[in-house]
Amino acid sequence: MSCQKKLQYLIHDNFIAYHHAHIDHFNVTGPHFNDYHSLLQEVYESLYSWFDKLSEQLRTMGEFVDGTIDLDKQCLIEPHDNGRTTSIILNRSSYNLEVLIKCGNALYKEAGKEGHGALETIVGDYLVDLNKLKWKVDSCLTTVS
Repeated sequence: MSCQKKLQYLIHDNFIAYHHAHIDHFNVTGPHFNDYHSLLQEVYESLYSWFDKLSEQLRTMGEFVDGTIDLDKQCLIEPHDNGRTTSIILNRSSYNLEVLIKCGNALYKEAGKEGHGALETIVGDYLVDLNKLKWKVDSCLTTVS
């Protein structure tokens, strides 16, 4: 699969993860509401920012961003299941970030092999951000029952 196609799929998964985090940010509950609410806001704002950066990178590679997302064929992240407990919400966020990290790592390696230096740089920065977010979410999981 080409770097352009992998990037297109990463853009789709990033958008779905953004959507999940944004919806979950409204629905989180419990005694640590403000902490989790703020954390999920940080996640969705970051993913939204990366949606734009990744999409612009795809355009510089001569491709258009596909506006339709086939969840069964183009995304690894599952559709939102409306789980409402804080534990489910944070575990889903951790899982979604892990999927993005795995897809990003694969794209990073492919970009290096194919000589796409700009793509390799932007995906490297993306991975740094995702790993930090995942660490923050995972740190909260130890306090949630």
